[in-house]
Amino acid sequence: MFPVEPSRRSPRKTAVMALLLGLVIGLPLGEGLARLAFEPLDYLLPERVPDDLLGFRVAPYSGRHDAWGFRNRRVPERVDIVTIGDSQTYGWASRWRGAWPTRLEERGGASVYNMAMGGFGPGQYLALMDHYVPRLDPTWVVLGLFPANDLIGAWQWVYSDGRNPELRAPSDGSVPATPTAAAGPAQTGPSAVSVRRWLSSHSVFYRASMHTIVGEWARRAEHAIAASATAGVLAVNDANLGVHTLLQPLLYAPALDPADSRVRAGLAVTMRVLARFRDLCRVSDLRCTVAIVPSKERVYAEVALAQPSPRHADSLSTLVRNEGAIVDTLTDELEDLRLPWVDLFPVLKAGVGSGIYQANRDIHLSERGNELVAEAIWEHIESRGGVPQR
Repeated sequence: MFPVEPSRRSPRKTAVMALLLGLVIGLPLGEGLARLAFEPLDYLLPERVPDDLLGFRVAPYSGRHDAWGFRNRRVPERVDIVTIGDSQTYGWASRWRGAWPTRLEERGGASVYNMAMGGFGPGQYLALMDHYVPRLDPTWVVLGLFPANDLIGAWQWVYSDGRNPELRAPSDGSVPATPTAAAGPAQTGPSAVSVRRWLSSHSVFYRASMHTIVGEWARRAEHAIAASATAGVLAVNDANLGVHTLLQPLLYAPALDPADSRVRAGLAVTMRVLARFRDLCRVSDLRCTVAIVPSKERVYAEVALAQPSPRHADSLSTLVRNEGAIVDTLTDELEDLRLPWVDLFPVLKAGVGSGIYQANRDIHLSERGNELVAEAIWEHIESRGGVPQR
């Protein structure tokens, strides 16, 4: 009998091959189980496509969105409430069931259809009111207005994209064209961001893990790294309040700067959009309200500025002052229009110790923040007579 020759494969190579084999077998299995255990609409990111009416939209059924490309399980024949807005109303940092429109439905028992989309602005809100909202025959429309994005969005829609020219006015003054973006470095291969985006669009398993302690660890790690290494970041840490998050006042202050002609023009356009919104509601016999969503910087400013020698304190103070003035202008206009509104700043400021935003740089509300918004909006709706039975 000949002796058996021992394997020349090293234990290290064997371990690596076993790991790779485990990944090849385990990841598809984990993905399959995740799709059975979790709602894909909670996790998968959709694909955006060009659209003549809205500029862009989500492809129908992409990321388990509905036939119109919105973040709902289906398009119903009619609903009680339609919500319109940008990524804050869409619920970008939350699962579908954690976004405030879904929480609003659970809180009040009225049916809600979420017609929000990240990147939308006042121009898209009007288009939705004209072409989509009437098809659902709602009794209420809630417009989520986020001044920190919507003013520049309104300017871009009218003055850069050339849409809705009737919303222009000589009083807007000279408005600059869109600045030319500098060309970035050539991409030589898939970046970490592109890999994460692909996983976010295709893997429920990956996205679900980001809503567990694994995701929280990742966000805490980003907080620690960015707080020490990123010059534009202001870290907010208050152990007594349980606050740990990151602000970027240098990045977001320009979108609220009244010295910028685009911001001034965008504010003027937004007020004309609100007047049109009021008129469309009256013509269709709809009950309408505007929910004003504050910036993360404004919500945390008091805690941030109470820290010893906070970074970018001047920029943060200026941002808060400008945003407050803009909200005052908008609410004065809403009063003149006799259009109901609810300012979400007080309820969110009161909730800063309850994890209303994530620990990283994400500007979107957490599921806890969305819950507080849903409660405030439902109380507002009830104060205006509630949702009538039909």
